[in-house]
Amino acid sequence: MGTAEPRVGCEAAVSVKVNKELFGRQKEGHDMYEALKELMADEINAEKKESFMFGREEGFRAGFQAFVESCQELGVPYAQVIEKLEKKFSLVGQDAEECMKKYWI
Repeated sequence: MGTAEPRVGCEAAVSVKVNKELFGRQKEGHDMYEALKELMADEINAEKKESFMFGREEGFRAGFQAFVESCQELGVPYAQVIEKLEKKFSLVGQDAEECMKKYWI
């Protein structure tokens, strides 16, 4: 039993050393990530904003299409749908007309 204890201690020491090295590498990797993130903050924020705006535009398009098609299916006259687009979505006359041309089947 006397020989098993030093061996366990040796294995534990190696394990601790390996874990410290792995932790050090992970910490270095994290530090590098944070440094790059800080250096590229303007580009990252611009990309986030662009992605947000793209998603917002796509959402509006889908909403306009569903609104126009639903009104048409319910028999709402063309001119009245334009009025509703102007009121509900704050579209200016020409924008509402373009929306109608695009989605009125």
